[in-house]
Amino acid sequence: MSPAGAAFQESLARASADPRFLDRFYARFMGASPAIGEIFAGRDMDRLKRKLRASLHVMTLAAEGAPGADLYVDHLAGVHHRLAIAPDLYALWLDALVATAAE
Repeated sequence: MSPAGAAFQESLARASADPRFLDRFYARFMGASPAIGEIFAGRDMDRLKRKLRASLHVMTLAAEGAPGADLYVDHLAGVHHRLAIAPDLYALWLDALVATAAE
């Protein structure tokens, strides 16, 4: 694993150790834009938090070139495309993730 990948994994492990991490992330992310709140309205947030935790780990594997991880990332891209997620929301997602991890 690259030093950057290892640093990300260590940071993710530290942040994930706090049971409030994903709740804080989603609160921050959904508060960043009314459009985000609309996307998540009526969704099973416990399920989404489990998926996000897994996705963060798989994204690290994909960045490292792990076999098969790119297939999952492609699947996620397709899901987000079908949901018609506006491109500007991705920057808000990243900002919320970084801010929550820093917190």
